[in-house]
Amino acid sequence: LQKRLWQAIVKTKISHQAIALECIGEGAAALHRLANRVRSGDPENLEAQAARLYWTKLLGKGFRRNRDGDSPNDLLNYGYTIVRSAMARAVAGCGLHPSVSLNHSNQFNPFVLIDDLMEPFRPFVDLRVHGLAKSQKKLNPESKSALVETLHLPCSGPEQSTTLLNQIQNLARSLSVSFEACRERLQFPQATELEWKAYAAT
Repeated sequence: LQKRLWQAIVKTKISHQAIALECIGEGAAALHRLANRVRSGDPENLEAQAARLYWTKLLGKGFRRNRDGDSPNDLLNYGYTIVRSAMARAVAGCGLHPSVSLNHSNQFNPFVLIDDLMEPFRPFVDLRVHGLAKSQKKLNPESKSALVETLHLPCSGPEQSTTLLNQIQNLARSLSVSFEACRERLQFPQATELEWKAYAAT
């Protein structure tokens, strides 16, 4: 079950990365193909293969994703922290234990489950950061506000159009349902084309 859940998360993350690229006019056929190849547990580590293609197209050939790297890494760090905090609240609210993960493993990180579940939401932040970086915006009160706003932008789900924050909560709840049913029942964001483009605007 853990491996099937991780498969679904990785497949959705790569699909979202592909959509993010399409929103900025980049080709994403290779990412769509990788998403369709993800197997239970992602034994081929297609998540990493997709990342290499993705970052080059999203932020340029010279960009390297590094937490301590040059801007726009600082913008990505801030945006991810916002999503991570929202996911932490959602996980706690569902009675799930944040240190029991599906895939991530780090004895010094008590929030590995949160890091698992936030993966499909990273491309929404990435698209927001792409717009900020394109406008030459640095990490300051204005850009921080724009990144916080990411949580409150429209984002459809399996049942209705709400916000990205609500979809974060939906995914955490659906993981709890999956454990109870012993079957993969994860509910991921299903943002429309117009909703995705709203994340690209800054």
